[in-house]
Order: sequence, then structure tokens, then C-alpha cells
Amino acid sequence: MRPRYAVYFAIVIVVLFTFVFSWLLYPRSEPPPDGNPPTVSLSSPENKTYTVNDVSLTFFVGESTSWVGYSLDAQANVTIIGNTTIAELPEGSHSIVIYANDSSGNSWFSNTLYFTIDTVPPNISILSPENKTYTTTDILLSLKVNEATSRIKYSLDGKANVTIAGNTTLTGLSDGLHILTVYSTDAAGNTGTSKTSFSITQTTNIIQYQSFEEGFGDWVSDADVPLDPNNPGQPVEWHISLVSNVSHSGRNSLRLFIDGSQDDGTIWVEKGTDIPKNSLIHVMLSFWFYSAQQSDAVIAVVCAYANVANPEVEADFTVLGPANEVAGWKEYAIMANLYTGSSDRLWVAVGISVRWETHMTYYIDDIEIQIQ
Repeated sequence: MRPRYAVYFAIVIVVLFTFVFSWLLYPRSEPPPDGNPPTVSLSSPENKTYTVNDVSLTFFVGESTSWVGYSLDAQANVTIIGNTTIAELPEGSHSIVIYANDSSGNSWFSNTLYFTIDTVPPNISILSPENKTYTTTDILLSLKVNEATSRIKYSLDGKANVTIAGNTTLTGLSDGLHILTVYSTDAAGNTGTSKTSFSITQTTNIIQYQSFEEGFGDWVSDADVPLDPNNPGQPVEWHISLVSNVSHSGRNSLRLFIDGSQDDGTIWVEKGTDIPKNSLIHVMLSFWFYSAQQSDAVIAVVCAYANVANPEVEADFTVLGPANEVAGWKEYAIMANLYTGSSDRLWVAVGISVRWETHMTYYIDDIEIQIQ
């Protein structure tokens, strides 16, 4: 070996020997164990009220972890691998804590965070106005709400919302139908709604009291009768006429006659009266009816009608009782609560409907119509 290479070789041997000797003499030690627990913080849920049942769970851990979980409402821990969503949370208050372990076995947890789920809107009831007709233009607006509210508003007849602090008075209301909608919003932002309708009619009128002293007036005769088999193509005989031999008051009354041999037929007098459109009205129709004799047999029935369409057939009428219930005069009445809608005409009618195969005669007098 050449001298120069021998020197190089000797140097390598010395360095290697020194490294091995120091490694054996001073063995390397492991790093000290990690005694610091992981830091854990929650950013969602927040300390507030949510109006949904699914809430994001978002958190931060300051180092790598071997396990992460959460406890909802102090229940058993639920293992998770990262941010997630807690679904189908029930209504009410909740608490949540995040727990984390690092690879050294250190564990830590976040502060307890409190939040609330509120998805149910307030239940608001309109106590006044009621669904009826009022005769005043100032109506109390009275409400009942099942929880604290942050805001109450109402809209009348589709107009802009009006904010109110509580019960109030609706003033200067016009005649006719009104639609009222009330909105109640709770602290979470849920809004409940309630709606009602009512009408204003400032006057109560007796539209007409008819005793037929000056003839039929505005009343006209009409009928729904069968054909007469003994007179082909012609209806059975019937007529309504003004007479003075029988009356309840004054001199005159109406005589109603019909040939009931076909066991069928309805005859009546009717009258149309102007009414306001889109209104709720209460109708009271009364009249006096005369039968010459009392009978337990139902020979005919007394019938009446009150509505916004002109009566045309027997089925339109309401039966008030047997025509021969008493001998002499008896008062009958019918009442109806109606919504007029697009109609500006009220029709009332009184008459008889056949129930026995015979000729029959009856009388009607003193008809009174009241509309509120």
C-alpha cells in the first residue's frame, strides 16, 4: 500500500472507532413525553337561538388527535372524525362540550356552550273582531298570543302592514266585508298568522211590511207545478189572488189555490230587494198563514225562502211546518245569515207545497222582512 493511502485509511479507522465508542459510551435517549393536552375550541353552535333543527358542529383542536367526540345535553359521548352536523335537534335549550385526546394520551375538553332550538311560530288568536256583522265603524282588535313576541302587525283588506304594541281599535271602517290578517313574530324570528273576516252595516232596516192593502206591491206570483194529465201540455190549475173575505189585519190578504190531484206542486209569492255586495247580512222573514181547518193529515206544508238567487223550484224552499197545523191564523218565520258576494239582490218568498192529492186553498198576510 502506498504511504499516502495508508494515511487515509488510518484516518477513517480513527473516525469510525471514535463514533462507535461514543455511541456505546453515551447511548441516545428518547425525547421526553408530551405533557401538554390539546387545545379545543368551539365556533358552532353559537350561544343563540336557532330556527332550524339541524345545526353545524364546528370546532378547532390545536394538534393532531387520536380521538374526538362530543356530549350533547350531558349525554354519552359521540365519536366524530371532524366537523359535522347535529341533526333533528328537539325544541328547547341544549348544551354541548367537545372532548379530544392526542397521541400521547393527553385529553382535554372545550367550554360548555349553550344554545336553543325554536322552530315553532307563535299561536295567535283573534278574539275580536268576530266573524259577524257589526253596526259600528270602530271595532276593537283584541288578540291572544301563546308566547312572548318581538313584533305584532296586522293587514286590513290586503293593505300595508301596520305594527301595533298589542290590542288596539280599528277606526273609521267602511260598510261592507273586511278581511283582517294578523302576524306575530317571536324572539327567534318565527312568525304566526291568523285571519278573520267581518262586515260593517251601520243601519238596521225593516225593508218592507206588506199587508196587501194596496194590492201586490212589489210581490209577484211564481210556481213549480206538474202538468195536468186531463189537459195535455198545460200545468195543473193554480192561482194567487188578492181577496178581502179573509185577512189577518186590514181588509186584504193573498189567497193561494192549487189543484193538488197530482200530489205535487209548489206555489209562492216572491220579492227582490237591493242589498250591498260583499257583505254579511242577517235576514228575518215572517208572515201570517191561514188554514180554514185543522188536520192531523199533512195536506200541504208551509214553505219559505231567503237567499241571493231567485227561487225557481220546490227544492229551493225550506219547509216550516204543516199547513193545517191550526184552524185560523198562525205566524211563521225563517232566518238566514248570508254572504252576498257579487250579488246585489236578496230574494224572499213564501208559499205552500202539496203533500196530498186534493184541491186546497190557504191565505197569507202581513209579510215582514228585516235585514241587518
